Amino acid sequence: MLKSAIPFKDPITYYCNTDLNFEFQVTEDDWEVASSIYDFLETFYNATRTLSGVYYPTSCLALQELCNISFLFSKYRTNHNFAYVVQKMEAKFKKYWGDVPLLYCLSSIFDPRIKLDGVDTLLDDFGQNMNVDVSGIKVEVKATLDRLVIHYEDKAPTPRPTQGPSGSSSSGLVSKLTHAKRILQRKKQRQSSQPTQELSLYLSSYEEEDDSSTHFTILEWWKKHEKRYPVLSMIARDLLMVPVSTVASESCFSSGSRILSKKRSRLLPDILEACVCVQDWVHAEKRTQDKVDESADINELDFESLRIGESSRAVQDE
Repeated sequence: MLKSAIPFKDPITYYCNTDLNFEFQVTEDDWEVASSIYDFLETFYNATRTLSGVYYPTSCLALQELCNISFLFSKYRTNHNFAYVVQKMEAKFKKYWGDVPLLYCLSSIFDPRIKLDGVDTLLDDFGQNMNVDVSGIKVEVKATLDRLVIHYEDKAPTPRPTQGPSGSSSSGLVSKLTHAKRILQRKKQRQSSQPTQELSLYLSSYEEEDDSSTHFTILEWWKKHEKRYPVLSMIARDLLMVPVSTVASESCFSSGSRILSKKRSRLLPDILEACVCVQDWVHAEKRTQDKVDESADINELDFESLRIGESSRAVQDE
């Protein structure tokens, strides 16, 4: 409502101040308060919509949204119209997000537009705005990142060396010595140079087109650079798949709870669980999981439109 009303403040003010039925006069101060309220609520609205997304990674966006909210608290902390509200909200915010989750920081590093330097900047801004110490989390992020790279290097497939034609016994001895030397060299590389090669290359590189592109897709970027960063792409795949929220955006600020209807309350737990799963499958088939009405009755869904996979048909044939 405020978003629609603010652009028309002049005609609204004229109408309210000239209509004798209105008991009060609308002043410029009233519109300043309305604009402040809109600015205050818009930040939370955008964060809710962004982090409740279904069809794109959200873990790499959480740290930025937390930082935006911290700037909001810093801006309105001394505003006499918001001081009491901000004090209560800030205390609740610090309770849950005062210690920034490590996942949010690591996922943001694998956004090529942010990387490690960007995460350090976001954490510094967050700590300054919220008056919290972020030095510990910054050290933990760097240490965990190095451990992740080393761990995923062991899982990454290594190219097999090409074998030459078989020769005499002396050539076989040389081959064994070369193989042993190769193993020692590989261990030495993992202990000394790794993870400073691939990780350093990624953190030091800069792709200008990524910052200027308005249609940047982080999954497409990693798919495109998978051969250049084979180990980091594996880490990015696992980190970016974690959703920040599994709650619909419409339910985030609702104090109400899910209530079972009369039909649902009579179902056995296994049947109810199956209905909930099928409900999600139906919305996934229609690509409408981001528009799910959680108050809708399961029995009203069109289950017949759900296509059964080949695996289900195979089970039926058996």
